[in-house]
Amino acid sequence: MADIGIETIKALKISREELQKRVAISENEASKRYFTQQGSSIIMSAHFGNWEWAEFELGQAANNQMQVSYLKLNSKYFNAFMKSVRTRFGNHVVDMKYVFKHAILKNDDAITTFYLADLNPKQYYEAISFSFLNQSKPFFTGPEKLALRLGLDVYFAKIVKVRRGYYRIDLMLISNKNVAIGTNNITAQYAKMLENSVVEQPECWAGLFEKQDY
Repeated sequence: MADIGIETIKALKISREELQKRVAISENEASKRYFTQQGSSIIMSAHFGNWEWAEFELGQAANNQMQVSYLKLNSKYFNAFMKSVRTRFGNHVVDMKYVFKHAILKNDDAITTFYLADLNPKQYYEAISFSFLNQSKPFFTGPEKLALRLGLDVYFAKIVKVRRGYYRIDLMLISNKNVAIGTNNITAQYAKMLENSVVEQPECWAGLFEKQDY
């Protein structure tokens, strides 16, 4: 994970041109749908690979404004640092406690809400547990509730490390806003997609080393 720390610092100075060289978005049916759609949507990702660069590139490539949910840090210095990193290319950051309300208020403006949805939700939000890497793990249900409330497409941003310092984003459609789904289906699909990513590249998931409370 040392590379991620160095790359996060590099994010303060990385140019748009270099970012495009280092992070590619796959052309597939889900990405075509996302980049041509009208209205708001949700992208769920994780603390996997270089999630900061992925957020940058997805925000730059989108036609609408991206708001990134984050959990406020106790340290004012590091909280300010992370906000300055995540807003460098025009994305907005919203405290996770208020992202639901903010998304509802801004829905008419066509925004993308970006969640790092592998946070430990026990102390903060209602959660539901699924089998994940052979153990029961809680996942917070905020993205699903927002999607159902506003009728939004939900995507999974699978981050793939191609080689050191280079990544690929595979967008995958979790939920089509025009198709009715069962309760907890969005959260369950996200958990399965994340699990598959971790199995494929376990060294890229920060959840293996952190308590995920940031």
